[in-house]
Amino acid sequence: MDAISKTNETIYRFRFGTTKKTVQITQQQLNHFPYLFALVSHTDDFAVNKTNDGEYILEYPIFYNWLMAIFQSVIKEQPSALFTELTHEANVIHMLELYDYLCIDPLPLPLLKNQKLVLTNPIDVDDTNKHIEWCQADICEVRNVAIQFIIGISKNAYNLNDFGTINSIFTLLMVIFSNPNMFHSSFRYHTLKIIRKYCFSLFSDNQQKQLPITQQIIQNINIDFIRYLDNKNQSLPPNFNNTFAWKGIYVSKDKVDTDLQPIRGVYRFKRYFDLEDFAENIFYLEQDLIYFRTCSDRLVYLGNSSIAKSFVSRQFTAEPFVDIESFQYDLRREQKQKQKQERKKNEAHSARSGRFNTLPKWPKFDKFKHRSRPKAQKYR
Repeated sequence: MDAISKTNETIYRFRFGTTKKTVQITQQQLNHFPYLFALVSHTDDFAVNKTNDGEYILEYPIFYNWLMAIFQSVIKEQPSALFTELTHEANVIHMLELYDYLCIDPLPLPLLKNQKLVLTNPIDVDDTNKHIEWCQADICEVRNVAIQFIIGISKNAYNLNDFGTINSIFTLLMVIFSNPNMFHSSFRYHTLKIIRKYCFSLFSDNQQKQLPITQQIIQNINIDFIRYLDNKNQSLPPNFNNTFAWKGIYVSKDKVDTDLQPIRGVYRFKRYFDLEDFAENIFYLEQDLIYFRTCSDRLVYLGNSSIAKSFVSRQFTAEPFVDIESFQYDLRREQKQKQKQERKKNEAHSARSGRFNTLPKWPKFDKFKHRSRPKAQKYR
């Protein structure tokens, strides 16, 4: 029998085989699991097993530990829970197979900054009107990007026949194994299990020796737990500066970014680029950025996001800039061109004035003067 909560939301109870373990799932949560949704929808079918209490019986391959890790990952929208919520004893390979069995939307491949991984089946991305905007990830996003990468390996998403791809994969794996404060022991344990199954033999002997073994990870569980950063609001450690520390987002090139992103966004203000002096351009631009950040931060703090957006549109005619390096490069190029034109102008003026036709002045000296004393004096 379906239970009804105080909020009039339907709740379904599932029992795992003949065990005493059960789980309650609301209608809203059930919509994320197509297999379970179909099971409930065919409740009148004789193939659907139910107890006398109206509980739906889940048989193999649906086990409690596997399903609960998947459940936490999907409901919380945190892919990293697939590894952190799964015990060491549970089989991570079978858990990922159950993920597919439940017909849940597959995790996308992550965007990895400064990494060129060849895909087994290249994805055609229309990048004519898009570019990737990189921003610093928080702790949860770091773990989510890492697990998307690991699951991509298990799905044969990367071309393991490419030598450069194998080396890049190894580099990213060492980031996971060498940062126990960022990646839980369960995370590293299950990562190692997947790597040993799908690509361990493709690494060189030297690379294989650098990878840890499962016993080492299990022995250091208590030590790792003390160092583990469990608060998602914590900032990344200062020494954690690698591919996983960045989150990429596809952004339309035609979109004028008026969102309040004073740190992540770089804006190019047109009204100052008519100035001829390079130093003056930089000075006024820096002053405007400081003023913009101060005002927008105050508005965000007060909760007036709509007022802040109108403030941005009134104060500046801004167009999104790809990154700060491109911005600085354009300014330096303009400065060099102006210096080159100024140098040519000075050379032309010197040539017209006849400066290049003037012989240099040599020092005067008496050609009749003895360069040495007379011989008589020399031998005295």
